[in-house]
Amino acid sequence: MPISQVPIDSEPVCYPIPDDGPAGQLLAAMGRHPFRPAHIHFMISAPGYRTLITHMFFEGDEFLESDAVFGVKPSLVVRPELQGGTGTVEYNFGLARELNPGSNRPPSFVAANNKRSPG
Repeated sequence: MPISQVPIDSEPVCYPIPDDGPAGQLLAAMGRHPFRPAHIHFMISAPGYRTLITHMFFEGDEFLESDAVFGVKPSLVVRPELQGGTGTVEYNFGLARELNPGSNRPPSFVAANNKRSPG
């Protein structure tokens, strides 16, 4: 299923999750920082398929190995390549077929079949 290109106007940056409540206390007790690595969220849907909610992270971010919410998976880490002056990423998202049309099942949160950039 072809998916259109999505222009991104600015490069994402890392950010801290709120750490002034119970989550912050838990992070502090574990000796962990509150930072998420830079990432972009996607919600992809198509008729007859389950909605996919996922994100992709950018190679080289200092928090990839220590994401505060443990959301980084190697298949979600990408390296933009410069093409025509624009950072470009090619990524294959896999959508699961909806077996029960009209179902109120929650979205899928797993992106599959990513072919990582060589390197």
